[in-house]
This record gives sequence, structure tokens and C-alpha cells, in this order.
Amino acid sequence: MNSPYVMVADTGNRSDVYGAINFARQYGMNKESVAERILVIRAFTVPQVLWLMSKELPMIIQKYQINCVIIPGLLNTIDEEPSMRVKEAKKDVGKIMKSVNEISHRVLVITSIQEGKYTKWVSPEFKKRINLDKARHGRMTADLYNQGSTKKISLTEKELLIVPRK
Repeated sequence: MNSPYVMVADTGNRSDVYGAINFARQYGMNKESVAERILVIRAFTVPQVLWLMSKELPMIIQKYQINCVIIPGLLNTIDEEPSMRVKEAKKDVGKIMKSVNEISHRVLVITSIQEGKYTKWVSPEFKKRINLDKARHGRMTADLYNQGSTKKISLTEKELLIVPRK
């Protein structure tokens, strides 16, 4: 990827930039250099998420020549809106997914979606995805989807740690 930047579009107030910088530091990277390369925008309400995804994010991608966008908590704002009606939620989720699809034709998009009321509406839209589920006895199951083929694996939580704890 040619761009020196990674874009974090936090639509669910779930990102931990300091954690990401610390993670990079564990790999011997300079934390100041890493911090300068992470661009973060946040949205806290459904209208802000819609604006961020459809207007602001495409402009930032173009301006900074971003090649990778990370979107933690894609549906959290909608899931956590107590007054959201199902019909309105379906419309807003559709707008968000339209933006994600448009953006994904230009850059790599990585997103996280925690289990919620509207997850079933969007999961099938992602042709390449990993669904993680906590299993019993400290194990996790990972369902890997890749353009129609599926594989299921079981991992311990320890196996998921990329950097061993000291």
C-alpha cells in the first residue's frame, strides 16, 4: 500500500488508537511515527455516521490517498439508539452499506460488527469475513467466509494473541 496513512472511521466510539500504537511498539516500530500515520474521525450519532460515511470519508480518502480504512463498530450507533424504529433502521443501515460498498471499490475496508439487532442484515453483504464466537473451555470458533466458500476453525484465546505477553 502506497499511502503512509491508515484511516480509522470510528462509527461506534470503539477505537483504541493508543492500543494500536502500543501494539506497533511491541513490534519495534517507532510509536511517534505510527501515531502520525493514523488518521481518526469519529461519529457519535446516526446522522453523523451517515454524513461521515457518505461525504466526509470519501473526501479524506482522496485528499490523503488512503488505501486502507478501518471501521470499528459499524452498526453500534444504530444498535444503541433506543428510539430507532425498525423501518428507519433498515433505511439507515442501507445507506451505510451503500457507502461501505462504494468505498470498498476504491480501498481496502476492514470493519468490525458486534452481534446486534441489525447484524443479520449486513453480514451476508461481506463476501470475505470472519465471524468469531466464544465457545466453551477457553476456545473460540472462527467461521471463515471467502467468496462463497466456508471453513470453520477452533482456536484457543492464547492462539489469537499475536504478540505474546511478557
